[in-house]
Amino acid sequence: MKKIHCLIVVSLAFGVIFGGCRSKIEDDSLVTYGLSLMQDGEYESAREVLVEATERFTNNLTAHYNLGLTCWKLGDNKAAVESLTKAVSLCDSGDSKPLELLAYVLIDSGNALGAGKVLAGIDEPTARSLTIMALAAERADSSDLSLSYLGQALELDKNYAPALYNLALLQRDVFDNAREALICYKKFKVAAPDDIRADESVQAFISKRKSAPRDQRSEARDQRSETRDQRPADQQTSSQRPATSDQKEVAELLEKAKLALSRDESDIALITLKSTVSKYPGSADAVWALAELYDNSLGNREKADELYKKFVVMFPNDERSSTAKKKVVAISAASASIPRVSARLEPSENHFMAGLEYYKNQEWDKSIVSYTKGLKLRPKSSLIAYNLGLAYKAKGDLDKAVKAFTLSLHIQPDKVSALYMLGLVEMDRDNNDLALVHLNSLLRIKPDFAKAHYLLGLIYLEENRADMTVVHFERFIYLAPEDGNANQAKTWLDQKQGKRR
Repeated sequence: MKKIHCLIVVSLAFGVIFGGCRSKIEDDSLVTYGLSLMQDGEYESAREVLVEATERFTNNLTAHYNLGLTCWKLGDNKAAVESLTKAVSLCDSGDSKPLELLAYVLIDSGNALGAGKVLAGIDEPTARSLTIMALAAERADSSDLSLSYLGQALELDKNYAPALYNLALLQRDVFDNAREALICYKKFKVAAPDDIRADESVQAFISKRKSAPRDQRSEARDQRSETRDQRPADQQTSSQRPATSDQKEVAELLEKAKLALSRDESDIALITLKSTVSKYPGSADAVWALAELYDNSLGNREKADELYKKFVVMFPNDERSSTAKKKVVAISAASASIPRVSARLEPSENHFMAGLEYYKNQEWDKSIVSYTKGLKLRPKSSLIAYNLGLAYKAKGDLDKAVKAFTLSLHIQPDKVSALYMLGLVEMDRDNNDLALVHLNSLLRIKPDFAKAHYLLGLIYLEENRADMTVVHFERFIYLAPEDGNANQAKTWLDQKQGKRR
């Protein structure tokens, strides 16, 4: 029943970002900027912008709502719950989306009982809210109650695809009722013919029934640390199965593609991986590697989205499946359009938004002029100072970039993005000692800032401190295995150590 969220969280995310809950007051331009950053998948930057928006406009529903969504995407469920709780207090009682998303985040945090209490506050449950109630009940080990909620959801909307699909899963995996599972799955295929899960044949769907007895399945299904030997053989990752000649060949081809990427030969890597997936379509590692190539190296989000969805369907019990689901949500959000917002902007905000537009069009001088005017009107704006630094860096004026980033940091001493950019610019100016100071200060505030570890690794490599390079490269790879620089770091470690530790 873990898969119950995969058909409803997308609709919640879209409802949050692109409609549904709207602020009762004028929308602030900062919120619009935050939404655009979310659309581009820049959630760290979006959080900074939306935090500032919520501080300036404490009753802006849209800002609190999207800040909650952004924090959840970044894995900060505690902050997400705080922001969404505030959004709930600001939202009309007739709009259930804030409550639904808050409940989902609580479920994701392991607080199914808390989610149930939140959902109880919905005056008129919808098919969507009832489906989320079913998830909460299932996570609270109440399968019968979950079944009841899904039934109620379908009474409200007999063609509600998420309820049909998850009822099929419940009947198949929990109640061992293949006949009812097939009926629900067939209805789902009719209700959502374009959904990638509908591409699966009814025979394939029913063949995925777990082989354990019902009571054992009930006990195991919600454990995050589910042991590998409990998974069906066809859903285990290649690393979990006994090695075969086919798997060895796949591993060799993947290594060939990885080596090509380390040499910036993405075309060769693409040909290698496409050939591997074509020859071994059941290889989770091959499908994942191709999706990552499209996503991180080639920038083809449409293809990446297609492969991530395929991965979720083909390998639902693979530990990378949850990551694939989040990537699908992020890519879908990035491809959607942002509604135009009419607002009466302050003069400083007009300059700020003009600076953004000039920066987007690579008109650095005009961007700098606009940001400078905005900063004169709002000298305590860390965000404008930071963006001014970005414009100076893009123009190549590193001295002035340092001054702008330093000002941003002076206004907001814990602004990790400013510390990161100062470290990066000082590296460009060959001031490694200063770069080390800024990056180490950053890690004291945010120890898991992956890119800071990567820069530190590069600095220590240049300083012939291989021991420290190993420490930071390994930490970088652990924190950001999908980052475009991870392959280079891995290649260096392989050469240094023979094989990665």
